[in-house]
Amino acid sequence: MKEVANETFKVKVKKTGPIERSMIIRFPDEQIQQETSKKIEKYRKGAKLSGFRPGKVPLDIIKKRYGEQFRQEAISDFITSSYSEALDKEGLHPAGQPNIEVSPKNIKGFFSYTATFEIFPKIKLNPIQRLNIETLEAEITEADIDKMLTNIRNQKADWSEVQRKSKSGDRVTIDFVGKIEEVEFEGGRGEKAPIVIGEGQVIKDFDDALTNVSAQERKVSEVRFPKDYHQKDLAEKKAIFDINVHKIEEKVLPDLNKDFFSSIGIKEGGLEALRNQLQENAEKEIEQRKKSFSKDSAFEALLKSNKVIIPNALIERQILSLKEQSKEQKKEDTRSGEEYKAIAERQVRLGLLVQHIIEDQEIKVGEKEIDERISSLVMNYDKPEEIKSIYKGNSELMSQLESSILEEKVVEFLLNTAKVSKKNVKLDEIINY
Repeated sequence: MKEVANETFKVKVKKTGPIERSMIIRFPDEQIQQETSKKIEKYRKGAKLSGFRPGKVPLDIIKKRYGEQFRQEAISDFITSSYSEALDKEGLHPAGQPNIEVSPKNIKGFFSYTATFEIFPKIKLNPIQRLNIETLEAEITEADIDKMLTNIRNQKADWSEVQRKSKSGDRVTIDFVGKIEEVEFEGGRGEKAPIVIGEGQVIKDFDDALTNVSAQERKVSEVRFPKDYHQKDLAEKKAIFDINVHKIEEKVLPDLNKDFFSSIGIKEGGLEALRNQLQENAEKEIEQRKKSFSKDSAFEALLKSNKVIIPNALIERQILSLKEQSKEQKKEDTRSGEEYKAIAERQVRLGLLVQHIIEDQEIKVGEKEIDERISSLVMNYDKPEEIKSIYKGNSELMSQLESSILEEKVVEFLLNTAKVSKKNVKLDEIINY
């Protein structure tokens, strides 16, 4: 326990845990009395009570009515000021608000209280050179471009009715009624529902039942819902479906002609221009995915290598922030309290480690870097200068932007310092096309 004397109060600091501190502050009761008297006198000058002229209310009456109230205000003022001053003198940095407990038994002539709080942990990183970080490498082949082109044609395809039995890739239009133990269940009925066979629009058993059927055919099929079905009350249950087939259609891909190219924004250059555009778009997406993967890998390696005791106050604050974000995004909140806590702990721990690197490596962001980043963000807007002005006038947006750039610089530092290995993947493993 360490004791520090001040002209107006004394402080004792006790380490009660790895990052928990208990600070006892004591000061003469005379100071409280003096401050209380000042408050009473100030109030008395403008006090208005029935039977007395303004400012002429007897002091004894004011003390009797409001003395304890002003004393409590004086105590609150002293606690606030002395706590802040004691932290400065002790060089302590609390991670959250303190728990204040006034001592029930004070030494005669003195007032004391105890402030219990958590401090930010002291971080000592394990050598960054020992971290193992993985990065992605992917090449775009002609076959990849062919697949992308086919997907675009599929999106623009027409459907033509056929008089034959259905097969994978066909679209069948059906009515259906499903029952479990002869009772129709919610969501088990549909009319003139178009379903493309083999594209995973329905569960596998139902999809299989639509293969090899003819228009105007009626059939009864047994279907078992999978264990992980989204409707929990139907999972693993067996249902009987009465299916009535209206029609069968096959997909007709558009020709690679001027009308097709025009429909997707290619005015000149035809097929070559489209393939070049697909190549360019894929390259941009690869870079984004590589960047995201490297960041995740670097931060995961950093977390695994460094265990940090984190203040509960920061975890609780982050949980509240996560829940607030969920409300703002109007998403259905299905996460449990434990899930929220796990996410918050990871984010807080990572935030502390990243901030330590920023301070240790003296990483900074210049105005030019921020300006260039804003320019890149607004360049596709109709009035980029107006949007740029909005950015610069919003302190929250500017803070987020600076934090983002700082984070990128930390990742760059980790990649330049740690052991980095490359992971070669196929294009369809990292982007959807």
